[in-house]
Amino acid sequence: MLWYEVLAPVLILAGAAFFGWMLYGRKSGPTGCIGCGKCVADGVCILTGKQVPGIFRDRGKKQ
Repeated sequence: MLWYEVLAPVLILAGAAFFGWMLYGRKSGPTGCIGCGKCVADGVCILTGKQVPGIFRDRGKKQ
């Protein structure tokens, strides 16, 4: 095999690894939101189990 035949897949894999690191590597803890909608329904995050401020409103109360 020629050196550039080996270099091309290596560069593609390195680029994909760098892109993944840029997206997910510098964060700590769980993902911010997975979009499940549970916090809108009852005001509690399914990932952390904590109350989410400003999202849940009591729909039974009249304003």
